[in-house]
Amino acid sequence: SEIGVLVSDRLLFRVAERLPVPERDEEAEAPGLLAQVMAFLAPDISSEAEVAEEQTEAQRLAEMVAWLRSRLQVEREGATFIITVAFQSQNPELSARVVNTVAEQYLALQNEEQVERATLATRWLSSESSRLSQLLMELETEVQTYRRENAIPDSENNSQVMQEIADLSQRYDAVRFR
Repeated sequence: SEIGVLVSDRLLFRVAERLPVPERDEEAEAPGLLAQVMAFLAPDISSEAEVAEEQTEAQRLAEMVAWLRSRLQVEREGATFIITVAFQSQNPELSARVVNTVAEQYLALQNEEQVERATLATRWLSSESSRLSQLLMELETEVQTYRRENAIPDSENNSQVMQEIADLSQRYDAVRFR
């Protein structure tokens, strides 16, 4: 469903890549488990900010996705096709920015998937067209061989023969009705 797409890792990673690292405010969670473990194992690293600096980009994005997912609400309004997207934050600008980015990325993803489907269909149609053109040439060759082997006149000669038959038929009718 579209709700599943809106909360999917694929979409939320796209959103996370386009948003700055969230600033911790009064609604911020306690330091993450990774930060707590690192602080316990390496006491010289004293702050979550220092731990965050050592994280890879992938880890940062994964944490950002988890953070987004924990605050993102996506619901269908009753039996309609309307979907409501909301983001919980004390900062209304952050909420608006996240919701707008989710909507933009959803539309971009839908567009990319549509282009991908059209590209795949075009490739298939192109290969199918080539295959059918080759098959047609082979069949035409077989028809010509069959005509030649069985003394069947080709289309041009056949239309001349048909014209001659039509002329003879007209003469016959003219003589018969005299």
